[in-house]
Amino acid sequence: GHDRDWERISAAKSRGFNVFFSDPNRPRTLGRVSIGEVSVVVSFLDDVAILFPLIEGMKRVAPALPFVAVVSELALMERLIELGVERVF
Repeated sequence: GHDRDWERISAAKSRGFNVFFSDPNRPRTLGRVSIGEVSVVVSFLDDVAILFPLIEGMKRVAPALPFVAVVSELALMERLIELGVERVF
């Protein structure tokens, strides 16, 4: 997976998870999706300026890829469901 928080990355790696520092807007991130290196996308982003382009990009390159989002606001949750996000919490 990809993350931008070094502490969470270190904690996840110490538990055996495959997590990398990344920006979801980087072409390499979407490239990993398009060649099948990603089995699910899990997002904890509330920033729609990052989240919406991420969803759109993932849906464009891998429409069947499951996308799960955890958000803090009901209105954002409803919008993500409208966008076709499979699971929103």
